[in-house]
Amino acid sequence: MKFNNAKFDVPKSPVEGTAVDTSKLFNQQKDSDLVVHFDYDHWYCHKCIVYEASGKFRDLKSISVDDEGRTRIFLGIACEREGDQVEIMLMSMYGGVESELSDLHAQTRGLVGLAHLAREYNLIDLKSIVDKVLRQVIDEEKDIEKFSRIILNLYCTGNSELEGFAEELEIERMPESLENHKTRENIHVDTVKKWMDTMSFRKKEVVEPEEALAGDTQFGVEEAAAAGDTTIAKTEKFSLKHESDSSKAVGEGGGRPSKIRRTS
Repeated sequence: MKFNNAKFDVPKSPVEGTAVDTSKLFNQQKDSDLVVHFDYDHWYCHKCIVYEASGKFRDLKSISVDDEGRTRIFLGIACEREGDQVEIMLMSMYGGVESELSDLHAQTRGLVGLAHLAREYNLIDLKSIVDKVLRQVIDEEKDIEKFSRIILNLYCTGNSELEGFAEELEIERMPESLENHKTRENIHVDTVKKWMDTMSFRKKEVVEPEEALAGDTQFGVEEAAAAGDTTIAKTEKFSLKHESDSSKAVGEGGGRPSKIRRTS
């Protein structure tokens, strides 16, 4: 699957009054005052950038201070996250993650993880960008089994917003998913019910045109009689009676000739 290398507008760092391209400051040991640890990886950052971008980082307790006075914090993320997703999240605070998102497009699970991180750390700009890329990748996915795995990954995040997104996507391709015996096993019955509701699978009473016309005429007669217009009422009644008589067989005084058995 090919990804359209679209350009995404990523906001610059919230740091103001500086002529330095903040994207070049990321993971530079010199002048950094914060080290973010995750698993066996770590990145050199700046409090004035990271803390401003996400208040959750400010709330993290320092695990120690290194020899050069840098504060060390550890990301205790419950769900398993690969290091490159965390790195892109941190990099987005400095600006310039276009190429990284383009490289990550083939790893849809990585995009799902990044979408979760953006929500977990309340990174609005990153969330908006990743959601657009993720939606584009999902829309381009034609293999229903691969699509089903993406849906499961979204559900596994445990994030209510991403779960709602997964349900929305699942409903869009419900007929195709139900036809495949592998993907059908992964669909929750509640989602199927919601899909049925959107399709309006409810029995509706069918009214025959003749019945509808008769009902409207009768209503007109009753309405005219109530208004005291006896002329209209009588005319309508006569019209209805005439139609009723004309529908009778010839032997009964009207209508098309009935079949007569001839006796020898």
